[in-house]
Amino acid sequence: KVIKQIEQQFNKKAYIDILKFDKFVSAEEEHQDYALKNPQAFLTETIESGRSTQINIKKGAKILFIGDSVTAYGRDYNEFASIGKSYAKMLADEWQDNATCYNTSVSGRKVKDVLDHFDEEVVRVNPDYAFVLIGVNDTWHGFPSANNPLPKFMEEYNLLINLIKEKTNAKIIVMEPFIIGSVPEICIMKADLNARIEIIKKIVIENNLGYITFKKAFENYLNKDNEQIYSHEGIHPTMEGYKVMYEVIKNLVHFN
Repeated sequence: KVIKQIEQQFNKKAYIDILKFDKFVSAEEEHQDYALKNPQAFLTETIESGRSTQINIKKGAKILFIGDSVTAYGRDYNEFASIGKSYAKMLADEWQDNATCYNTSVSGRKVKDVLDHFDEEVVRVNPDYAFVLIGVNDTWHGFPSANNPLPKFMEEYNLLINLIKEKTNAKIIVMEPFIIGSVPEICIMKADLNARIEIIKKIVIENNLGYITFKKAFENYLNKDNEQIYSHEGIHPTMEGYKVMYEVIKNLVHFN
């Protein structure tokens, strides 16, 4: 784009010389192996800059997806082993040689609902890794007057993370809840959801957890003319939307 502007400005063909760079200068000692020496600070900088963390998983692990309808899509609730048809299914297929995946997500759930069913679902699986995507219904249900108050949301989310750590010893990967696109009746909830996301980020940093955000990935695909390709109403992804989530997670997870 810039080259075209230059060519139009001068009415000439523009060329760029690509030169080999060979004069490197070592950074100060405090910046050497920064992430290893300062894991908490690095995690904070990563999350606050809107990026995700890299996720390392041991081969042969049990992986559990915990969430609401975004993750539960297509599940048969009468079959505990039902993985559904969402991004969780795509990842389970992708990872079938490296891990065993479970999905206990249920449509309509808020954080409190996961707590109410914790033992028969999370403890029963006893996962090595737990991927948690929950929180949008704490904004959506009853909005704006009857949704879950922020202090209560923080208390419940903290409790959920602590229970996973104490009762399963699983490594936790928190996934950021989201709104897709610009549907007016959904977008009016963004301020409330963003406040919950800030609470979630704070809990992730305090507990040194893995973190995945889909915000930039969806922004890269979306414009007002194609939003319905990825979500019909702004909350639930279509299969194309699930493919975006799948690609984000797949590219962040490394098995060893």
